[in-house]
Amino acid sequence: MSKIVLLVDKDQEFLNKVSKKLTGDGYSVVLAKNEEDAIKELKSIKPDIMISEIIFDRPDGGLALAYHAKKINPKLIIVLISDLENRCGIRLDVMQTEQKKWIHADAILSKPVRYEQIISTLARLETVTK
Repeated sequence: MSKIVLLVDKDQEFLNKVSKKLTGDGYSVVLAKNEEDAIKELKSIKPDIMISEIIFDRPDGGLALAYHAKKINPKLIIVLISDLENRCGIRLDVMQTEQKKWIHADAILSKPVRYEQIISTLARLETVTK
């Protein structure tokens, strides 16, 4: 059975491009454009993985989403994608113990992100969580 990925981003082009590639790699993909839609999908479809942008209508929308997602499913693999480093010089790192406490994600990728980065991160995280 294929893993279900919830892909969350306000950028429709990104959703389409990454969804197509993930599907080609054997994942089942469900799309959400915002935090509210993502929470509904988390409760109804119970995905194995969530890949989400950090900034939505609120600057911390993706961080709040990750927090709620882990409450719904503590075993959910969460990858956040951010351009905070490019925009503001803020680098988030889940490998740092203090940041891991409040970020609630398993990995953070900086934009611009290549599909190869996403797929290699998923492969690493899926191996760790087995």
